[in-house]
Amino acid sequence: MEDISETTPILSPTVSAENEEKKEVIVFARQQRAPICTLPIEIAVVLYFLSMSAGMPILSQYVYERTATEFNATAEINVTCSENDTDLDKTIQRNASMKMFWLNLSMMGPSIVATLFYSSYSDSIGRKLPLCLPIFGLAVHYISMFLVTHFSADIRWLYIPFLFEGCMGGSVTFIAAAFSHLSDRTTTEQRSFRIIVMDFCMGFTSALMNLLSGYIIEGLTYSYTFLLLFAISVLCLIYSLVFISETIKRESEAKHKIWKNIKRCFQVFFSEHHRRRKKLLTCLMLVLLCAPVVSRADIITLYFRTRPLCFSRIKIGLFNFGWLISSYAGGITLTALCRDRIGDTGLILVGCLSISLSTLLNAFTTRIVEVVLVVLLSSFVVLPVSMTRSFASKLVDRSDYGSIFAGIGCLQSISFLLFTLAFDGLFAATAGSFKGSVFILQSFMGIVSLFLAVLLIIWSKKAGRLINNP
Repeated sequence: MEDISETTPILSPTVSAENEEKKEVIVFARQQRAPICTLPIEIAVVLYFLSMSAGMPILSQYVYERTATEFNATAEINVTCSENDTDLDKTIQRNASMKMFWLNLSMMGPSIVATLFYSSYSDSIGRKLPLCLPIFGLAVHYISMFLVTHFSADIRWLYIPFLFEGCMGGSVTFIAAAFSHLSDRTTTEQRSFRIIVMDFCMGFTSALMNLLSGYIIEGLTYSYTFLLLFAISVLCLIYSLVFISETIKRESEAKHKIWKNIKRCFQVFFSEHHRRRKKLLTCLMLVLLCAPVVSRADIITLYFRTRPLCFSRIKIGLFNFGWLISSYAGGITLTALCRDRIGDTGLILVGCLSISLSTLLNAFTTRIVEVVLVVLLSSFVVLPVSMTRSFASKLVDRSDYGSIFAGIGCLQSISFLLFTLAFDGLFAATAGSFKGSVFILQSFMGIVSLFLAVLLIIWSKKAGRLINNP
């Protein structure tokens, strides 16, 4: 009997693989009874990120200002930009940074376990549970933050909603479920572009809320801003429950496969085929290095609020808007124009180069013109994580989509947790000397990712094709 290798077609020559895959997508989509009206998953993503993305930079500013008041200072007048308050500047930055770290830790720790459980389990019970639980956790989070800010309660009360949101899976579980749902309904030819479109939805809504956050805070105060975000999250939950179709038929023995599904999140990356295994493990390394660099809103906020830039709330919102629009618009444009020419791995390479250059310049940014250059150089920073998701999903069977995205999501949580510790700790330690040290570290991570992307390109060429279809 002929040996079957990684590249041996499984379908007979008389059957069109493309048509077969399209039929499989249709079957997956019809396995469950349709909801009242089936609408795109992207709308749920937009609503979720409208609510979620504004929370961290707004909370960073709130914690910063509350910390300033603890030292009889006022962040409203940018006391940390005063030449006479250098010691106070260091103390406020250090305390605010560490408070944000411990809050992030209280959420990211439980979310690592939750992501493994909910996302991998979705291959057996469906996508809607891991899609809706994080939204519910976010809603509880925001109503709790409204109460804390409205009554000026101790910041330590925030640990409860952060912990609860982590137990519900957090944003990583939501993203994993959304990408699994999208992969169920697309072919490999469509997937790269649809994934970057979904990432653009995330980026645009994040940019919009970052732009408006300063104005919203000024007009509504912190407490009513969190109440508004709570209302958006409730709307997202209703939409997801009513209008998102289920793509997976629930297995009768699903409850007996919990541990098996969790183990599958790790096993899926250790394929029996050597070439496939090393590609999947390289994908994990890329996510580990690139994901925390892209998710750096709290560090940017603290960095720009202080000397020499002394950005106000409005200016921070404008910067975040420009940075996110630049990165996601650049990513989707390059994907649309060049994916067929350079493949997923080529896009990953460009994104890693963008990360290393933009963060290196960010370390030495002292003027507005340099801030603009940082925004321009960040045009492709989202590509490594987005295209890595697309690339990895093409290396596994459809029945493993939940496991592959759960594994990637879990690693994102771990990397965010570890590098948040490193970034916040380094920023606090160097606040009085060279605050750009944290961005030097991020640039080095981008350079290592660049090397990994080159390896993927070499391996892909040896396989005889670029990575539109691994």
